[in-house]
Amino acid sequence: MDQYFKQRFKVINQITRISEINPYIIKDKPVYNDFEKQKFQPLFKDKTIIGYTLKSDFDAME
Repeated sequence: MDQYFKQRFKVINQITRISEINPYIIKDKPVYNDFEKQKFQPLFKDKTIIGYTLKSDFDAME
């Protein structure tokens, strides 16, 4: 499942050249909120997640 969300705070170091995510892609997307958090948390339960700079991603999801 791929889903984009707008961030709740200003992004100061956007790595568009790596992620290929830019402001145009997320301009009409919903803001990540508690409802979405409840929806996605079960997907991460008992999983190993590997990625680049995940701390900032998980901080944004809190």
